[in-house]
This record gives sequence, C-alpha cells and structure tokens, in this order.
Amino acid sequence: MKSTKTRIDFALITLTGNQTRYDILRPLIEKRADIAARWFPIRTWYKEDPLRFLPTPLRMRLRHLLDTWKLYLTPPGDAIVLHVFETYYLYTAFHRFFRHRHVIVNNPDGRVSISQKHKRYENAVAETDLFIFWSEWAAEETLTHYPHIPPQKIKVLHPGINLNEWLLRTPPPPAERYRILFIGGDLFRKGADTLLDAFEQYLQDDCELFVCTQSAYFADHPEIEKRLNSLPHVHITLDKRPQSEEITHLRNTCDVFVLPTNEDTSSWVAIECMASGIPVIISPMRGIYDIVIEGETGLHIPPKDPKALADAVTRLRADPALYERLVVNGRKHIEANFNAETNTERYLSLIKVAILAKK
Repeated sequence: MKSTKTRIDFALITLTGNQTRYDILRPLIEKRADIAARWFPIRTWYKEDPLRFLPTPLRMRLRHLLDTWKLYLTPPGDAIVLHVFETYYLYTAFHRFFRHRHVIVNNPDGRVSISQKHKRYENAVAETDLFIFWSEWAAEETLTHYPHIPPQKIKVLHPGINLNEWLLRTPPPPAERYRILFIGGDLFRKGADTLLDAFEQYLQDDCELFVCTQSAYFADHPEIEKRLNSLPHVHITLDKRPQSEEITHLRNTCDVFVLPTNEDTSSWVAIECMASGIPVIISPMRGIYDIVIEGETGLHIPPKDPKALADAVTRLRADPALYERLVVNGRKHIEANFNAETNTERYLSLIKVAILAKK
C-alpha cells in the first residue's frame, strides 16, 4: 500500500542561529505521523572537524559534500528544504540536470546570497519552488536582487521557539543596582564595546552588568576581556547554553536585556528574553524589526551609540508603566508570531501546498 506520508528531506546548516532552528524544528517534525523526514545536517564549522586545517572556502565546500552526499544517491522525496551556500546551488543544479519533479524549498535566515561572478545563485533561484524567509527584510532584499521571483513563491515565517520551554517569569524584586544582561557570541559584531562604553561612562555608579559569552570569543578579542575584568560590578558567565541553570537564573533576576548589535539578520536571544518577560533594548538591524517594535515590545537604539544605550536604560528604569507594557506586549507578540508549534504547522502546510501545485 502506497504511503500517505509527505516525504521531506532537510539539508540545513547547523551553526549558531541555524543550529537553534534545527534543534527546534527536527523534534516537532519527527513526532508527526503525516511526515516522513530525512535529515542531512551540514556542519559548516565545528571544533573537531578533521578538515579544519584547510583554507576556509575549500573546507566549507568539502564539508557540504561530505555531509550531504547521500542526497545525490537516493531517490528524492516530495520536497527538499535547503539553506543557502554550496548545497543550495549544487543540489538545484543536480535537480535541474535530472529533471526531478520534487519541490525545492529555500529556507534561509537571511536573504538569498548574491554572486557577482557567475550564475550559480540565479540558476538556483530559478529552480526554487518556494522561499520561506525568517523576516520581511530578507524577503524584500531578495526581491531587490531577484525581482523576477513570482510573489506567490515568497513567504515570511520565522521558525519560532518552544514556548513551553520559555515561560513568563515572576518579575524580580528591586535591587540596589539595576541589573543589565548581555548575551552574545561575536563580541564586536554584537556591540560589546558599545555596551562597555555606556557602562563605564554612564551606568556603573548604579548598575550591574552581567555578560554571557563563549570563551573562544575572548581569544579573538582579548581587549574586551581585559576591559570587562577591569570594571567594577561586572560579572562574566562563559560557555553556558541558553537554558542552562546559570543563564536561566540571570534571565529570572536581571532587569533588562541589552544588545547594541552592529550586524544581525535576526535575534534568537531577543525572542527568548521577550518570551521570558525581560524588556529588550536593541539595535534594530534587518529582521530584528519584525521582533522588537519600538515602544511596544522593546526599545530601539542606534548601533555604536553608548549615550543612547545609557539613556534607554535610564528611561526604562524610571518608567514602571513602560516597563510593564514592554513585558506584556513582548510576551503577546512572541505568542502570536514566534510560537514554534504554530509556525511549524504553517511551515509544513506551505510545503504541502507547493507539492500539490507541482503535481
């Protein structure tokens, strides 16, 4: 008897935010009786990679091939979900050559890559049946560079988070010092230097700063580590997962989360903090506009502006009504737009519609 399950292959990058997407999406899909999924996680970078001695471009290409080669040797499913980069344009070329009829889905966190040297991405885009972007910015940027994509192929849907794992906290009692939380990896990209300038120049007299990062980033930026260790009322937490006991305690006890980022396509940590009931002060880069709405679900600050950051902290501290509004609206916004259970259902429905349209 022919299976009624929808067969979907997933060849997705597993790095930083995309690892989070993979960790959320896979268990939600695997528990469904109507989906037969095969997974080909692409380890773009990991510490134990035996290819790490190779130049980065070569290593990345080989890593993509080593992690996805079975895709090219097994019969295709009803659809395949891809990220951007090498596997996207290689597999779409393979698909075109063999005239496969299954649906190609592109699901990147940012826009579709732009290549000035050759047609690899233009060809990949032409073969793609459905684009599911994480943000309005990513969709608009892609259409700017690929205006021939039919609008019906473009959808915007963030993977979302598991709200059962991110519960609304009880507000912490007032403390002598206002507790500022920063969680970020690539410290300069996430604006750690701007945060330190703001803390040192304007906030250290009556605030406390909690910095959570990875020790590997201190190796890249020893000057940041030196500054952190030289300032009073600064606490550093290293190498802990977002839902570790240590990070959970900080989310439950800090007053505000601050991310003066210089470069981001989205922000998982902002979504998680809003779901937990921590007001967010952030530089609204790209897809962050979909997450943090100025004055309603959080506060916006310009990047590289320590005074603006300090002013936003002071404003929030002085206005309990604003604080409460951001907490309530932030949680509602995440429940409505970033619920992984709901969004995964919508995600699979979009793919099924595309499959039916191609039959």
